[in-house]
Amino acid sequence: MKNTDLSPVRLRTKNLSSGRVSLYLDIVKENERRKEYLGLYLVPELNKADKNANKATMKIAEEIKAKRTVELIEGRLSFAGDKAKRTDLIRWLEDQQVYYYNNDNTNYSKTIHNLIRHVRLFRGDKLTMKDVTPGFLRSFLDYMKGNVNKYGGKLSDETIYTYFTVLSILMNKAVRHEIIAANPFHKLSQGEKPQRRTKKKEYLTLDEVKRMAEAECDDIRVKRAFLFCCFTGLRYIDVSRLKWKHISEIGEGEYQIEVVQQKTKEPVYIPLSANALRWLPDRGDDGRENYVFKFRDRSIIYDYLDRWAKKAGVEKHVTFHMSRHTCATLLLYYGADLYTVSKILGHTSIKTTQIYAKVADEMKRKAVSNIPEIK
Repeated sequence: MKNTDLSPVRLRTKNLSSGRVSLYLDIVKENERRKEYLGLYLVPELNKADKNANKATMKIAEEIKAKRTVELIEGRLSFAGDKAKRTDLIRWLEDQQVYYYNNDNTNYSKTIHNLIRHVRLFRGDKLTMKDVTPGFLRSFLDYMKGNVNKYGGKLSDETIYTYFTVLSILMNKAVRHEIIAANPFHKLSQGEKPQRRTKKKEYLTLDEVKRMAEAECDDIRVKRAFLFCCFTGLRYIDVSRLKWKHISEIGEGEYQIEVVQQKTKEPVYIPLSANALRWLPDRGDDGRENYVFKFRDRSIIYDYLDRWAKKAGVEKHVTFHMSRHTCATLLLYYGADLYTVSKILGHTSIKTTQIYAKVADEMKRKAVSNIPEIK
């Protein structure tokens, strides 16, 4: 049956996999739409009690709908778009630049500073958050790809990707702060977004890992977690959420990690070597639900990694994910088979693991070539 409700506040339903029906309000104001989920549910009507419960639920939903209608008519119902129209884009970006600078993330702060410069060159200062539409983003991307030449040189693909990604991250933050209703980047197709080139997987050699272990890091938590991942292959997201309950003793002095990966939702079982156990922090009075590694803001960690690597004499650009590449490469170099490494890393396809096998083979060729020639 066709819905003839033309009011600006409409009560709608959404079927859930559980069999229940969720109730929400569809609110329209000046061509801007917002959904408000009520936390109210209709249940399958198997008996009279179910019917009565649904009737009571609908009554509550209708009362909320009536209240929102009055608030909308009287101008007391705010939309994210209202705030977006009042929020200056450049000022918002400048505030974020200062925030990350004050939180010891100078690299991120510098990137935002450069992003602001290009937004100004592209459209000037008179911009609000409401102006950041999918069309704005497409034009901004075209500007960065071509028109930047006249302002002092062509931007690299990697730089364009970085600026676009950072702006998207800040738009997500604006959504969380309820400044905008949704991130306009999500309305772009994957083909419209700048793509990152597939890079050769960087890793640390065992000698470089030893030097990192011997060097001091400004934050011992970062050092412990990074080196722990060099010998377990855990991703940042998984080690940051690792709890003591995820570490089990499977024999006398033998431990393993049992955790479900955030990325793949697949369980992994990783035996802890002596190298890995060395970098576990003291548990102290922590219970099973306490986190093993207590991190600061992820973006700040990269500053610590850069300074720590320089102290260790490692000239590579060290990222947290490099620890995972390091683990895979070392395992294969020292004799582990592809299947075993794929299980430790939690790869859903062994083809992913084969990439590391090529790196390990290259390391072996270099090792053989280092033997002095006998004449």
